[in-house]
Amino acid sequence: DQRDNRRRISLAAANERVANLFAFTCSFSIAAAAGGAEIVFSVDAANSVLNIGKQNFLINNLTEEGRGKFVCEDVRKWLNRQSRRVVELGDCAKFGVIVCDPPVFSSTKESGTFHVQENWRFLAENCSNLLTQNGQVIFSTNHRAGEQKFYLNILKEFFIKQNIRLIDF
Repeated sequence: DQRDNRRRISLAAANERVANLFAFTCSFSIAAAAGGAEIVFSVDAANSVLNIGKQNFLINNLTEEGRGKFVCEDVRKWLNRQSRRVVELGDCAKFGVIVCDPPVFSSTKESGTFHVQENWRFLAENCSNLLTQNGQVIFSTNHRAGEQKFYLNILKEFFIKQNIRLIDF
């Protein structure tokens, strides 16, 4: 259950650019938009779940302002493009809030396979590069066979160097 994290996102999102990676049905995106986010990017490789996310925005009366953007694309490809935008445009292309809640495994015809343990370092590095100076990030994984220290140590490697405090759950 991500109820507490959705509440955190809602409180942190006011006037911020938000990226919800592996958005699924966009519950974090809805929390961010309801919390007053400037814009919320929901990124997922599955168009079917993003369509549910769009409906969830509609149900919650969050479509009129146009703050919800739905990107059907492999998160890794999207992160690479956003990293290039930061190099080109600077801090204005960064995000004040990032949610990264990847699946343990997925597969798409266009991008091949995704394994959370193999991609965790890439996700941490790219998210740390896209986060504003005082930004907030939530990483989550339900990889039961994974070693918690493995995931946490990689997050520390990329976020501690930017003086971002990590909360160990």
